Amino acid sequence: IFPGTQVKRRGFTLIPYLFSIVMIIFTSLVIILISYFFGTVNILMLFLLPVLLSAARWGRVPAMITA
Repeated sequence: IFPGTQVKRRGFTLIPYLFSIVMIIFTSLVIILISYFFGTVNILMLFLLPVLLSAARWGRVPAMITA
């Protein structure tokens, strides 16, 4: 109805995807630092954490992109 409302909605819908990508990058950086102390299985479980968080917060599609 008002000019600019579609731009705000589109920007709001991109936030989950951008935040999911940032979570994966942050997780990767943390895993690089601690990879000498943990085994492969534990590292893979840490990679599932951002997927779980994005699924709980934003739903299926951002979680699939995070995965």
